[in-house]
Amino acid sequence: MIDPVVLRSTLRRAMAMRPRDEWSEAMLKLTIERLLGLAPSALSVPDFQTAMEWNHARNLIEYRYDEDAEANYWHLTDTGKAKEGVK
Repeated sequence: MIDPVVLRSTLRRAMAMRPRDEWSEAMLKLTIERLLGLAPSALSVPDFQTAMEWNHARNLIEYRYDEDAEANYWHLTDTGKAKEGVK
């Protein structure tokens, strides 16, 4: 199991690499795995979802639902950008 604090901050750090972009959950999960030096699919879905929910509950990340893709696309909020030092 990955330390939840490390996972939550790595999630924001991944998003801060492209702060103006929206992220699919699959791309975000893969990027986090790469940043942590994990094999693809090594990060459990429950751990990933918990990190997403924690950041979302604190208004650090937000999503937009795309009806055509039937998927959520996530981005850093202004609060999240400030926490990560993104301008």
